[in-house]
Amino acid sequence: MILGIYSRVSTDEQSINGISLIDQEKRGIESSIKYGFDSYQLFEDRGFSGTIHFDKRPGLKSLIDKILSDEIQGLFVVDLDRLSRNNLHSQILKSIFIENGTRLFDVNGEINLSDENQELLTDLRSLLSSFEIKKTSTRIKRALERNAIDGKSGGGPLSNYGYTKDDSKRLVIDENEAKVVQLIYQLSIEGKGTKVIANYLNDKKIPTKRNTSKTGSMKVKGVEKTIFKWRDAVVYRILTNPIYKGVRLFKGKEYPAPAIIEVGV
Repeated sequence: MILGIYSRVSTDEQSINGISLIDQEKRGIESSIKYGFDSYQLFEDRGFSGTIHFDKRPGLKSLIDKILSDEIQGLFVVDLDRLSRNNLHSQILKSIFIENGTRLFDVNGEINLSDENQELLTDLRSLLSSFEIKKTSTRIKRALERNAIDGKSGGGPLSNYGYTKDDSKRLVIDENEAKVVQLIYQLSIEGKGTKVIANYLNDKKIPTKRNTSKTGSMKVKGVEKTIFKWRDAVVYRILTNPIYKGVRLFKGKEYPAPAIIEVGV
């Protein structure tokens, strides 16, 4: 018999601060030995949310295909939410396991899907997981809306160009960057296009928001990038974002913000 070991982390942060892929795999290998499987196969999905359908996760899809073709007779996950955090998807997967006689294991041991009590427990855990996601999403949305009402900036390190955050995380004008915003608007009034303006800012060696941030770098396709140039798309966003005229948009609603450009410009 072969045990399929499925591991998943939704983000790089989770792989560092949560249960890493390696840790999940090690626990699975220990279970394959403990429960007498002849061998095991590893399947992983890095950077995939548990709310995504299993057909859209390459690692889990490959595992399910091998279960359906009877190449794998058992499945290990550290916790059931590694498989799915959507109740409907969980029910579909459970049906597949029952119909194919697949043995299911987590860190607490074997889950007997034919046992009504364990089946109920599995359903409840799946429902609670789905409920927790919805509850967390609602809390985040409320917090973001409250921040907008209170004039606070988001949790990320970068605010809109021209702004920074005070000690209370409220959005305030960055005087140096505000002068650049005003310059961008002035050049636009003079008839300069966004690409011409971007080239002008680069020629004058005016730093972008990223270049002046504390991080000063970001990974692009796995490569650390430290030099950032003005792009016409960035200039366009500055020219079309109403925040610079004192109107901050959030979920279709308008909230006041410190104005850098006079209304009517």
